Amino acid sequence: MHRKKLVVYGLSMVILVMAAAFPVFAQGNANNGKEPVGTRINLFDGDQVVSGPFHVQHGYCMPSHIGPEGSARGKTSFRLEINGEEQEGRYFVERNDDTQCRWSLFNYPGGLPSGEYQFKGIWDEPCFYFHDDCAKKNALADPPYVEEITVTVP
Repeated sequence: MHRKKLVVYGLSMVILVMAAAFPVFAQGNANNGKEPVGTRINLFDGDQVVSGPFHVQHGYCMPSHIGPEGSARGKTSFRLEINGEEQEGRYFVERNDDTQCRWSLFNYPGGLPSGEYQFKGIWDEPCFYFHDDCAKKNALADPPYVEEITVTVP
């Protein structure tokens, strides 16, 4: 009889620990998934107020048949900094017959604590993408394109 109580108690503790850890697992899955969570913060929309879950998603789309500059496709990227700290996101590619898109997705399923945050988006791009006077078209533009906004969490 004593052994049964220990087994039941042990199983109960395992279930309790798993239930307590579930929100952490769920948040981790949302952070690593392709699906955005919550409100989108678009860095081109200026300063914003957000509460609760949110995401930032930016990137590049180029024609699939881009020609000699095609080797530059793999050089494009979008990076996100919050208060000067580079964030870890999920990068993925979407393709169809006409277009190839490289996206960077940063999910924040738990939102952020109240306060003001400086968001900085950095687009690493081949020189030819936005500039006509490139010595090497496939070289990365220096400096990269940058957008900065303030996000307030009430």
